[in-house]
Parts: sequence; structure tokens; C-alpha cells
Amino acid sequence: MIEVDTIIRVQMYIVILIMLLIILSQHAKEGKYYFVQHRLFRLLVVSLLVVTIIDLISWLLNGQYQFLWPQLVTWGNLLVLACYLMPFLLWILFVDFEVYGQIKRLKPRLLFYIIPLLIVGVHILLRPYHLHFFIISENGRFYRGNGPLLFNLIGILLLAYTAWFVLKHWRIIYWRNRWALLMFSILPLITLLIQAKNGYFNLLWASFSLSVLIIYITMQNKAVKTDYLTGFYNRRHLESFLTNKLNNLQTDQVFTVIMIDLYELCSINDEFGHTSGDRALDALALIIRSVFAYDDFIARYSGHKFVIYSDIADEKMLEKKINDLNEHIALFNEKKREPFELRIKLTCEMISREIGIKSMDLLAYLESQITS
Repeated sequence: MIEVDTIIRVQMYIVILIMLLIILSQHAKEGKYYFVQHRLFRLLVVSLLVVTIIDLISWLLNGQYQFLWPQLVTWGNLLVLACYLMPFLLWILFVDFEVYGQIKRLKPRLLFYIIPLLIVGVHILLRPYHLHFFIISENGRFYRGNGPLLFNLIGILLLAYTAWFVLKHWRIIYWRNRWALLMFSILPLITLLIQAKNGYFNLLWASFSLSVLIIYITMQNKAVKTDYLTGFYNRRHLESFLTNKLNNLQTDQVFTVIMIDLYELCSINDEFGHTSGDRALDALALIIRSVFAYDDFIARYSGHKFVIYSDIADEKMLEKKINDLNEHIALFNEKKREPFELRIKLTCEMISREIGIKSMDLLAYLESQITS
């Protein structure tokens, strides 16, 4: 006889599965799995589908008679462990790539999966008859568990690490993604902390799935307004943003608009290939993001031009920012980590209400200045 509590949990898991399947199907229709970040997100959703199904089955079988051999319990627990650790690993990979955008950094991060797998795996092997994720009693009944306490502690450490990682790189993360990335770690972390104290409270995968939904909505909003390569805003949103700012400019308000031109991008593409050209754009984008304030509005205006809106109203501060930018670019070129060098042209304009310029005129003016 299935208890009422189990029925409620099963209904909850069915809702979660439907939600994850909708996210997965929509993501596939959009064709975004060609990019590493979107492939990682896709794998994360698939891993949550797998662990949710496993947890659903364990609740349905809990206390029921079954025909599995008790000898398979240890290996079954190890298999469940391998599946349960996967969402943690994929989340770490996703966050790391969101910050650095480098595929070469992902392979060393596999240690965040291998080491916990070995530690908890050895613990399960040394205690084969203890209730871990599930056990089969001598009379043939199946009983589910919430996992070893060691698994919960490691899960807490992994989620705490990702939360710390997001906070450490707060300034260079695309600003609209910051809270979504942080909350993804916080929700399951709170759940695991409660679960470690109260084993009956088991909503880990529900909290993971809710976090995935938040990330998906954030990614959708970002895709409409941003450039996929650099993570900066696109031209359409730039024009809308500047129009709004200029229309609502206060009498005593002054702001600065900067246009940067990576003018040798075509030469880089011709000499080293378009992949190198993409890396050049990405490298310059990282430098721009590190130099300017987190609340500055940065957009990719065209193939090799960037526009920055800043509240800088002081010429000395503006000069310092430009010098910082040039120093970072010079440092990048000195390290010679790439076959190409970054060379830019730059122009800027301080805007006040007295000028009375429109956004399209402003951008056209900056473009004429930078190409002259």
C-alpha cells in the first residue's frame, strides 16, 4: 500500500519531470547545443532527469517487495552515487565556462567528480549492509535512503565552492547572470543543509530543478538582448538603451560614451582563421569587462566595434580608464599567448542635455570619428 506522503512526492516528481522535459525540448528546438555553454546546460538538464527518475522509482519501491538480488545492493548504490554526483560536476563546469569561456579549463574540473566518487564509493564498499541510497532487507523489501552523510557533506562543499566561485568573479560575470548563478548554488545548498540535519526532508533534486528553470529563463532573456560570442548587449538593445537615456537626461547629468574598434580583426581572420578572430574578440571583451565598472553598459556595436556607456563625468577619471584599457591590451600582447596582437582605435564623447543629440546621430558621429 503506497502511503499518502509517497503519492504527494510522486506527483511532485512528475511535475518536475514535465518541467525538465519542456526545458530540454525547447532548448533542442532553439539549436543552441552547438555552443559549449549550451551543451553543458543540456547535459545538466539530462542528468537531473536521470536522478529525478531514480529518486521517483526509489519512492515507488520504498517498503515494497521486489525480486532483486541482495548481492546487487552495493553495486547499485555505487551506480546511484555516480548518477547523483553528475549534476554537481556539470554545474561546476557550467559556472567555470560562464566565467572564463575556456574549454581547456574543463578537464581539470573533472577532479570535482572523481575525488568525491572515490571517497564516498570506498565508504559504501566498506559498509555494504548499511542503508546508503537504498537497501534490500533479508525478507526482500526495498527501503530507500537519503544517501550517506558523507555524500551530503561533499554536496554541501561542492555547492559552497560554486557559490564562492561566483562571488569571487562577481565583477567579470555578465551582470544579469550573477544572481541567477548564485541562487542556483544557494537553493540546493540550503536543501542539503536541512537534509543533513533532518533526513526525512528530501527535496534536493526539486531545488536543483527549480534552479535550472531560473537559469533557463535568464539565458532566454539574455539571448534576446546580447551577442552570443562576447556576452555583451547587441546593437538593437544598445540603440534602445541610448534612446531611453538621452530622452530622460536630466539637466545636470553627464555621461560618457566610448567606441572601441578592433580594426585589425579582418587581418586576423585572413591570416590565422576565423577561430582566432573569435578568440581576439573574446580576449578584448574580457579586458573591457575587467577595466570598466560592473554597472557600465557594454555592447557589441558591429563585427569589430564595441560601445560603452558609463556614468563617468570627470575627464581625469575617463583618461585613467582609457590608460588602464591600453595597459591591459599591452600586457596581453607582451605575453604572446596568441599568434595575433590586439590593436584598437578608440574615441569617446561626454554627453550632456545641452548637446541635444539623438542615439543614432551619436553612434554615427562616433563611428565617423573612429574611422577618420
